[in-house]
Amino acid sequence: MQKLSLLFILCLAYACQSAPPQPQLDQNLAHHLRSIEMPERVLEIDLNGDGQKEKLALYANQEGLYWETLSGQRFDLPLEGPAESLLLWKNLGDLDGDGGEELAYVPNYEDNSSINHVQIVSWKKGWKMPFRFEIREDQIKEDRPFVWAKGKDRFLFRFVNEEGLEEYQEAILDQTNAPDKSLPLEKRFVCNGDMVRLPAFSFKLKLTAGAQKILDESPEELVLSILLHNEASLPLAADMQKYWDEDMEYLLLLQKEMQQKSTAFLVDDLELPRAALEACKNLDMQLEINIYTARKTSENNLLSIDPLFDGLLKLRTKKIILKGRVI
Repeated sequence: MQKLSLLFILCLAYACQSAPPQPQLDQNLAHHLRSIEMPERVLEIDLNGDGQKEKLALYANQEGLYWETLSGQRFDLPLEGPAESLLLWKNLGDLDGDGGEELAYVPNYEDNSSINHVQIVSWKKGWKMPFRFEIREDQIKEDRPFVWAKGKDRFLFRFVNEEGLEEYQEAILDQTNAPDKSLPLEKRFVCNGDMVRLPAFSFKLKLTAGAQKILDESPEELVLSILLHNEASLPLAADMQKYWDEDMEYLLLLQKEMQQKSTAFLVDDLELPRAALEACKNLDMQLEINIYTARKTSENNLLSIDPLFDGLLKLRTKKIILKGRVI
């Protein structure tokens, strides 16, 4: 009788035990977090390096995008602007040897650019100072990795340079947060002998009705004036003195004009001598653009059009519209 009683107690204790944890996200629990919606996606990741993976959920609602653990910890994504979703979200494993795993993500920004950034962050670094590199969004559809772990603290990543060409580079997460700017010119531009082709860019004009009428109903055309300059790496070699602008104290690298009827501009034929680029302090070339009428119907400029001042290497990722009106 005592044996039967003992067996009954053991069976009762076993029946009262909770079931083993399920790998699926507990949807009821998710409802009671700060979030008011169901998660868009869920990743398993070792956030703190304790060897235990936990679930990290991505939420998108009126508050924007954020991550949240099942225990209710909420993390805001480092973003550069409004984003409605993520085009890519991936656990990369431990890239820097600190035990915690890194995340890669690509925000779906509200813009028309085909250029985007992969950003790499980790909980152990407070989600701050992400390593980021440029990609074309169509590369995401290729279903190939952007990052490969190499050894204890190194990784290889693939990105696109200023010409939109794919490159590979090795990096250490704690030492840099962007591709190496000291690469030889051949790895950053398209070089043809002693000449370097600069990245193409485009923009459009938005004219008032009166300004557009001048172009539509007369022989008048538009002249695009381009000026490119940069800081010099001093002292300048003797053969580079011809680029030095004494008044402005910079290297005047290029001056060029284009004339056309259309209000949509594509500038894809800019070249510089290799020696001129090597004389620059960095590759942050500054572009100045002015647009005026070609004076075919009047000796005076007929239109007032916004000028453009920006870094050349930034322009290809932007959607630019300049406004113009009759003077």
